[in-house]
Amino acid sequence: MTLIHCSPVKIEKIEKDTGWGYFEDVLFFATTAYSISQASKEYEYHVECEENEIIRARELEEYYESSEFKAAQKDLVGRYDFIDEDDAYDLISAYKIAYDFDADCEELAALSWTIQKIQAQLARAFGFRFCQSRDEQGTVYAGSMFGREAELVLFEDDE
Repeated sequence: MTLIHCSPVKIEKIEKDTGWGYFEDVLFFATTAYSISQASKEYEYHVECEENEIIRARELEEYYESSEFKAAQKDLVGRYDFIDEDDAYDLISAYKIAYDFDADCEELAALSWTIQKIQAQLARAFGFRFCQSRDEQGTVYAGSMFGREAELVLFEDDE
């Protein structure tokens, strides 16, 4: 299957930690092209992926006893004072979404993005290339792409 990432900037190197905080090395993909900004030029990247290289967010719970999953739970509880360990489990495993909680909208948006990042990084830790979940845009495939820049193929439209 072909996954598509659209970017307002040309991607040459993906750093482990961009310093921006929410996404770090995680890129988001869809199965159709999309527009994400008001940029005059957008770059469209394609990645070929097999179904068995994708884990669904719900399936992450199969790894709940792993040190990586437990560390992610601990990280979420440490960052957000309105969630506990059970909530973190439910968020990572997509049984709950950020907006199920009563908090400031900006904090909930940050939580939502953090969860997507964690899901992608856990997918990689467990041997998958992408984590499939849903957000306000629909189905999304998040991938931890540090060191995987060569997988991104720039799509050149001849029109």
